Amino acid sequence: MIQPTNLQPDAPKPQDPRLLVPVAEAARPQLLKVLDALDARAPDEAVRQFLYGITHKLFPNDLGLVSWLVGAVGKEKAVRLVEAFAVHPCFNCHEGRIACEECGGNGRSAAGGVCASCLGLGRSFCDYW
Repeated sequence: MIQPTNLQPDAPKPQDPRLLVPVAEAARPQLLKVLDALDARAPDEAVRQFLYGITHKLFPNDLGLVSWLVGAVGKEKAVRLVEAFAVHPCFNCHEGRIACEECGGNGRSAAGGVCASCLGLGRSFCDYW
């Protein structure tokens, strides 16, 4: 009787066609979650999954990270992930804006006019990044 090869316990898992090169077994599921999020046009989720991979030491955490990513998923997907990081809300302020320091977020100057720092909006850009 012929046994199906895909049922062998030590058979390697097939490589996902979205990965251009073999990726370490530990990193593969997490990288696929990143790609799934990019494919679903969910950039915030892609960033979260990628940061999870870095913080849990599944992905390189050094200067070779970008080269590794481009080699694994290709330039187009790597660029999409970088773009997702570019618009991802800052973890410091969660929306890219913070209360204006000059007016305390009320949009008014001490003299009662429009705050010159925030132009009356009461918000300024977070400069954490």
